[in-house]
Amino acid sequence: MSKRKNHDQSLKDVIRQMLDEAGLRKKFDEASVIRAYHEVLGPSVSNRTKVVKVRERTLIVKLESSALKEELSMNKSKLLQLINDHLGGIFIEDVEIW
Repeated sequence: MSKRKNHDQSLKDVIRQMLDEAGLRKKFDEASVIRAYHEVLGPSVSNRTKVVKVRERTLIVKLESSALKEELSMNKSKLLQLINDHLGGIFIEDVEIW
C-alpha cells in the first residue's frame, strides 16, 4: 500500500501558488473583478456597460446611460465594497465611472 504525504494546503492555496509562480495572478484577479462586476450588478446594468477593465487595482467602467453613470458615481464606495465582498478580499481600491 502506498502512503501519501499529508499536505495541509487547500486547493485554493495551491491554485494561487501556481498562478503566482506562472506570473498569472494579476490577470486572474483582474478577470475575477470583471466577472464580479457583472454578477453583482446583474444583467440590467451589464447590458448597458460598454467597457469594463482593471488597471492598477482600479475598476474602470464605461456606461451607455448617463443616468446610470450618475447613479453608480454616487454609489462608488458601495460598489467597491460589494465587489470586494463578493470576491472575499480587497481586489480593487477605486472605481472610475465614465
